[in-house]
Amino acid sequence: MGRHGATRVQVLRSFDRHCLEHGAVRLERGVVERWIAHRIDANPGGCRSWFSYIRDFGRWMRLAHDPDAYVLSDQWKAGLYFVKSVFRV
Repeated sequence: MGRHGATRVQVLRSFDRHCLEHGAVRLERGVVERWIAHRIDANPGGCRSWFSYIRDFGRWMRLAHDPDAYVLSDQWKAGLYFVKSVFRV
């Protein structure tokens, strides 16, 4: 579609760093959920739309490389996130 997902790339690079720092060589539930917990602790009130990025990565891993790769479960849904506008109408 000609668009580059800079946020997606940034999130997946963060996950890659996490895996390198913790010696993770497989996409397993514990690895993914520890990384999620770390990101949430760093920004507790922030938007969590990035859940879908790691979920899609797990799906891609299952199809392309590892049929046992963990796919983030639906219990980790981002929900709606509204930003309060600073503009008055």
